[in-house]
Amino acid sequence: VRVAGRAAAPLGGITGALGNMASVAGGIVGADLIGKIGEGLLAVGRAGFDGARGIENATARLNAFTKDTAVSTEILNQLRMEAAKTPFAFEDMANAGANLLPVANQLNMDLMDLVRTAEILAASNPAEGLAGAAFALKEAASGDFTSIVERFNLSRSAIQALKDEGVPNLEIVARAM
Repeated sequence: VRVAGRAAAPLGGITGALGNMASVAGGIVGADLIGKIGEGLLAVGRAGFDGARGIENATARLNAFTKDTAVSTEILNQLRMEAAKTPFAFEDMANAGANLLPVANQLNMDLMDLVRTAEILAASNPAEGLAGAAFALKEAASGDFTSIVERFNLSRSAIQALKDEGVPNLEIVARAM
């Protein structure tokens, strides 16, 4: 009993020291964890601001083209509803819409029909996304099918045959898809 009593004091000291080490380690781990949480919250905040900035830029481009805030707001509402039905983010949809609006007006097309064509292209090659699809459609509208062929693997020979028949450019894309 005496030996156990004498051993208890040094063991208690070791246990206390280990407890202090665990507490310090826990503090370091806790501080690291709090730092990681802070970094995560900062990243989320930045992403939110970047997304808002992207939507503001798309809105500004729409306003510059339409010269009417109400029309731009209606277009954004349509794009928001379309994005809700698809796997595409609203920001990507808004940017695609802003990029395709001049093409739609030039060709007297419904913007949402053109956006849906971009969605199909983007789904066929997700690496290009809506931005790549909108770019390729803008080029195709002017008769340059290079991006459509290279980015989305549409048949160059089918496109050429349709061009030879006199099919309108964006109809060529729809048929070649």
